Amino acid sequence: MSRPHRLSRSVAYWALVFASVLSLAGGVALSLPRIGTMEEMLLAGTATGVEVYVGQAWITLAAGLVGAGALGIILALALAAAKTLVSSRPVVVEQIDWEAEAEADDAEPHDVAEEDDTAQTEADVRKDDADEFADDFRDARSESPASR
Repeated sequence: MSRPHRLSRSVAYWALVFASVLSLAGGVALSLPRIGTMEEMLLAGTATGVEVYVGQAWITLAAGLVGAGALGIILALALAAAKTLVSSRPVVVEQIDWEAEAEADDAEPHDVAEEDDTAQTEADVRKDDADEFADDFRDARSESPASR
């Protein structure tokens, strides 16, 4: 009997969690210093175009990383919840009573000759059906306007 696949042993699951946390942390690490620098320069009135416009581009990139990381963590949590809800049911194995099987085989002997007759009869029926189909096909072909 095979053991159910555990989510805690899945490399793909842990790669998703690790990449999501890394993306979230990287986005926060990129955005916080730039927001602080922009705020200081704008309040002091000494902000240049480099601090303001380049800082906005970095913060936009960081926001994308934070969003991707948050989405990955949400997906990992949803996957863990779904795996918990859809638990694998144990496989029930029925005990085989070999003695009852042997008694049933002894009680009803098989006649090999009957099985061969049946097989021959089925082959004859298939051959008759094929002959009938061929006759119908020839009749239909001879009656079609294209054959005239």
